[in-house]
Amino acid sequence: MSKIRLSQLFIFISALSFLTILVMIVQKSYNNLINTSQQIVPPALLQPIDTKLDTQIFTDIEALPEYPVSSLNISTESAFNP
Repeated sequence: MSKIRLSQLFIFISALSFLTILVMIVQKSYNNLINTSQQIVPPALLQPIDTKLDTQIFTDIEALPEYPVSSLNISTESAFNP
């Protein structure tokens, strides 16, 4: 290939790449223009949060029986060691 043919090929590829990038930018801009700019928030997310602390759970936890560690039958050996 001669230098002139190589230069013409390089110019053609550059122009095609520039045109492709330009079309992509125009397409993205048009897509942003057509789509809504603000997304709709479901009403369930707009409800205020209840800030009252449920203290009944503390009495339920305190009422649970306590088990000594020795009665739980926990093996200290690794399951991967035969």
